[in-house]
Amino acid sequence: MSQDPAFEAFMKIHSAMPRQGPGELADVGWAARIAGLGASGTVADLGCGPGADLIALSALVPRGTVMGVDAMPSLVAEARAVAETLDNTHVVQGDMLVPPNAPFDLIWSAGAVYNVGLEVALEAWRPCLKAGGAVAFSHLCWRVPEDARPEAAVAFWAEGYPEMTHEDGVKAQIADAGWQVKDSHFLSDAAWEAYYTPLEARLAAEEPDADDVMREIIGIEREEIAIWRENRESFGYLLSVVVPG
Repeated sequence: MSQDPAFEAFMKIHSAMPRQGPGELADVGWAARIAGLGASGTVADLGCGPGADLIALSALVPRGTVMGVDAMPSLVAEARAVAETLDNTHVVQGDMLVPPNAPFDLIWSAGAVYNVGLEVALEAWRPCLKAGGAVAFSHLCWRVPEDARPEAAVAFWAEGYPEMTHEDGVKAQIADAGWQVKDSHFLSDAAWEAYYTPLEARLAAEEPDADDVMREIIGIEREEIAIWRENRESFGYLLSVVVPG
């Protein structure tokens, strides 16, 4: 059975891209320091996508191990190509909520917990940590009060992410799940550009031969980029390092 044409167009745009969401290598190092990750640590990158963070994670644990997990076969293949260049890293296809080879010193999850729900993820990962272990994840949320949110951004995210909450809402979900925040910060503009700049180049390359479905997806992608460029102060990815309470 063929896949939905819109999904196929989306995946064509996003195949072989360096990242599937905002992020930068400095964030990986920051989270590892806050988590107290040692050189012999064990790390799981859950929802690893194409493996954008595997090299940085691998370098942090030269005497340890890194395992990437993703459910999508095409992304697993891309991540495995990265892992093959690293001595201490491997990638498996599977459910990010039930990673094999647990427990870990650090669970890293960049922009992926929205797929399953933050509280669901934290509950599932609690038994997957070693004593003293931590989870680091980035999660999209509002940075300003409801009455200060730009209408265009509200309308866009209401369509694509209706459960989107604000920073205090994320922290409340963490607390409700029985976890504590060690530290948190919003990803920088450079982290967003690391995702959007290559994506814009891909959109331009696909546009000349695009059919109606592809043109629609290109339009949605460009709208997302424009929404962020024009309203970046109003929302962002909050990177949090949390530990069980």
